[in-house]
Amino acid sequence: MYNVYTGPLYQLKRLNSRTIDVTPLSAGGVANASVQDAFCAGTGCLISIIYGQSGHGNHLSPAPPGGAAKGPAANG
Repeated sequence: MYNVYTGPLYQLKRLNSRTIDVTPLSAGGVANASVQDAFCAGTGCLISIIYGQSGHGNHLSPAPPGGAAKGPAANG
């Protein structure tokens, strides 16, 4: 993690498809867990994007379906 990075670390997605980005508490610091706790309270959530911090758009998101799959891998 870059020690000056203040942008979003990851995106959460609720079961109703609403999303929110979680940022660090301070530059280069830990994620603001209170945002995650409040957003996910009483419903299911998953991390839908992990943001790259380099500024080159190297974000991680679910892979597209492939092979015999009809859609992205489901959580078991």
